[in-house]
Amino acid sequence: MGLKEWLKGEPDPKKSYQVKVICTNCDRVITVRIGHGWSVEGWSKNAKCANCKRKGSFQKYRQY
Repeated sequence: MGLKEWLKGEPDPKKSYQVKVICTNCDRVITVRIGHGWSVEGWSKNAKCANCKRKGSFQKYRQY
């Protein structure tokens, strides 16, 4: 991963993992790539839902 990708915040596929997350406000389920060393909670602090525009409302999706 180069400096440009790091500054833009783009995930490196070799150093990231895929996880399903759900917005606790509008129940939108999406799949995102999070860099190794980051937790879903840490990523969620900066992530904004495209539907409801709420920041920090994502948590790991658990399908029961």
